[in-house]
Amino acid sequence: MSKTLKIILAIVGVFFVGKAYSMLRKTDAAKKLRIGIQSIKFPNLKLNSILQSIRPTVTLAIDNFSSTALAIEQLKIDVYSKSGKLIATQQKPMDKSFFIQPKQENLLPLVFEISSGNVLMLALESGGIKQIATNKVTTNSYGIPLRITGFVTTQKISIPINQEITV
Repeated sequence: MSKTLKIILAIVGVFFVGKAYSMLRKTDAAKKLRIGIQSIKFPNLKLNSILQSIRPTVTLAIDNFSSTALAIEQLKIDVYSKSGKLIATQQKPMDKSFFIQPKQENLLPLVFEISSGNVLMLALESGGIKQIATNKVTTNSYGIPLRITGFVTTQKISIPINQEITV
């Protein structure tokens, strides 16, 4: 093999090793993300609001424990009832990626719309209107269990979200 060919192969080899190392580092950083629901702001329910659509805000926390900034390429969140019925879904996909800075907590408020029929179904699954009113007075919570599911994609790695929360 000629000396020129060896030099070219060495340069190409170094390039691919560098790319592989960079991808491995970013993949390792992606595994250090912690994703969960920080809070859910559920509107005050009144008898007339049980018959209307409501717009709760789910605040998603993405904590980056790595020393590398990561691009969030995709985000998908759905809200399910206790019985597993889909009650709200993300209305549109992300139109562009955004960066999560290293060693930082990032909060993303996401607004969903729950139809009046699903609001009524949630109330009935939770013991009825009287029960959720009693829960609100005694515990300052309606006692409505929800399951938030979805995923976040960064560095071509999909990280699942699956969390129960009671509002």
